[in-house]
Amino acid sequence: MEYDVTKTVPQKMPGEELLVARPDFFLRWEMCDKMKGVDPDVNFYSIRPLSHEFMNFVDGNRTIEEIAKAVGYEYGMKIKGEHVLIYFIYLKDKGILTFS
Repeated sequence: MEYDVTKTVPQKMPGEELLVARPDFFLRWEMCDKMKGVDPDVNFYSIRPLSHEFMNFVDGNRTIEEIAKAVGYEYGMKIKGEHVLIYFIYLKDKGILTFS
């Protein structure tokens, strides 16, 4: 399924705590590889703290693109919504998030 990162809003599952799920090794590697194409300062070990920040911005109002820009601003990195979407799809598949 295709998602428009400028319109898709991640939300926690109703009645559930918003848990932080660490991305596994292969997901971190995929995210790092794609993010490095936009910002060479990204490294493999920065993905885990970034993933926690992505989750901190999930409030049911911000789009994926807005979350990417906010976290990128905080960390001084160029982060695209498509990068965050990779992680959020992983969380959606685990039943932690839903999209509206």
